[in-house]
Amino acid sequence: MKQNLNMETVQAIKQRFEIIGNDPKLNRAIEKAIQVAPTDISVMVTGESGVGKENIPRIIHSLSHRKHGKYIAVNCGAIPEGTIDSELFGHEKGAFTGATSTREGYFEVADGGTIFLDEVGELPLTTQVRLLRVLENGEFIKVGSSQVQKTNVRIVAATNVNLFNAIEKGKFREDLYYRLTTVEITLPPLRERNEDIHLLFRKFVADFAHKYKMPPIKLEDDAVATAVGRTVQLKAIITPGIATNQAVTWATSDPNVATVSDAGLVTGVKAGAAFVTVTTVDGGKTATCSVIVTTNGIPVSSVSIPASISLQLDKTAELKAVVLPETATDKSVTWKSDKPSVATVSATGVVTAKAYGVAIITVTTNDGFKTATCEVSVEKENLLKNNGFESGFTNWERNWGAEGTDVVIVNTPEFVYRGNSALKVGPGESGRGQIVKDGVVGGASYTLTGWCKVVGTGNSVFFEVMCFNSAGERMKDTNGPGFISTDWNLETYTFVTPPETTEIHVLTYNNAGMTLYTDEWKLTKD
Repeated sequence: MKQNLNMETVQAIKQRFEIIGNDPKLNRAIEKAIQVAPTDISVMVTGESGVGKENIPRIIHSLSHRKHGKYIAVNCGAIPEGTIDSELFGHEKGAFTGATSTREGYFEVADGGTIFLDEVGELPLTTQVRLLRVLENGEFIKVGSSQVQKTNVRIVAATNVNLFNAIEKGKFREDLYYRLTTVEITLPPLRERNEDIHLLFRKFVADFAHKYKMPPIKLEDDAVATAVGRTVQLKAIITPGIATNQAVTWATSDPNVATVSDAGLVTGVKAGAAFVTVTTVDGGKTATCSVIVTTNGIPVSSVSIPASISLQLDKTAELKAVVLPETATDKSVTWKSDKPSVATVSATGVVTAKAYGVAIITVTTNDGFKTATCEVSVEKENLLKNNGFESGFTNWERNWGAEGTDVVIVNTPEFVYRGNSALKVGPGESGRGQIVKDGVVGGASYTLTGWCKVVGTGNSVFFEVMCFNSAGERMKDTNGPGFISTDWNLETYTFVTPPETTEIHVLTYNNAGMTLYTDEWKLTKD
């Protein structure tokens, strides 16, 4: 009686989550999920790609006391290494370039619920350390913060790789493996579920019939099945066998789905359903065969990539496309950039920043032509050692003028200044600049580095550096190189101070018709 009750429960769960099959190994995996669901122990789901591992954490969450809490599924392999910590644990405003506001991570959002970490074997080692801390005591720290936060989540992980091999190669922490694998649930591949193949085929045929608005097709003697790129031979049987002309012609209702040769060889082109008709040359007799073409029965339903990323010039980032369902056979994709001059993308999704600006990267699945896009912003490098607003440095004098407000002075240990927004110096204007007083060394080499761009035409846009002694006497003037770039460009100018120098004045000088914009400049002692 107990066994029957268990099987009834398993069947109900399979019906609820649309799981097809009666294989004993599949049933055992679902039974284990039902058994561990009421507890809070961590679970590792293993199995090859496409076996439906994502169903197990959904079952566990729905049958647990956390079912009214958040359920978040995270594909660890689809998140770039540089942003995975921010995605999982959140970040503070200003933690990195582009962090314009504080963001809650998945572990904070899912407090009281369940997190499913798919492809957990792809996590970087640094992230594994953070995850281990969550498993041990429920604590984590946001990126850019020093405050410890608490979370109460249940973690279900999944992998399609051999984590023992990863441990041996130093790519996965052994202590994390045992924390995650309190209970292991293994799902069998379809090739080990022979009795389920017919059930799955019937389901896929019904789905295709509904999708393409065709009558339901039964897999009987007058129907054949093939896969994309594969062939099946049809033979026409003509009666009586003594008929004088036994020649026939073949035709297909949809050559985009399946083609047929003059000899009756049917080739699958794309997933779908079609009819192949054979007609006798003598007498015009016909017969029809239903042809079901599958990509092993499982087409792509969707594809996703990060909505946006930020890159610095000449840097790269790898985008990973998440193709669903996981059981889809043809997960291959193609990549394209709408502005290759700003950012290019390789055949494997590696984005390279080429110039400042914004480009849209599009990924398209080869099966089903599903698409997703990512906005790539190529940004200027942040030159500052400290981005925060600081005060109290009376040894500096600010003299930028009306449009140079919100200039931040940082004096540790380099002489650094920047505008909260780009400083604008109009045509013919000069004398706006920064005066460095304390800490200046005479007879030393200094380098002025920063971003600028020029609007207008002319030839006299430059930075002028003046050196003064303690008596306020000007000892040396030197002009930096002329600026001509109409887009943001990194400029560098090096000069040597006279021995008696105690002050350095950095000013801009423009001629008529030109406007100079500058941002994030720093003065450093070489």
